[in-house]
Amino acid sequence: MEPAVQLREIRHKINRDPFRPFRICMSDGTEHLVDNPNLVFLTRHTVILGVLEEGEEIPENTKYCDTVHITRVETVHG
Repeated sequence: MEPAVQLREIRHKINRDPFRPFRICMSDGTEHLVDNPNLVFLTRHTVILGVLEEGEEIPENTKYCDTVHITRVETVHG
């Protein structure tokens, strides 16, 4: 999947109303759950995810996902 297409799809999922959690799957097999649209920041080549610790409201850490390594974006069902 082209990085620009992935970014459009992620932006669409972030802005969906009502929001539904989704998963970003990477080429190395890791998966990142996005369950809060306010913790996602998009750049042209990177998706930056804020990581909340339990009970916290402001992230202390971030995960960087290079769009070249995103293999798919899928809605979490259930």
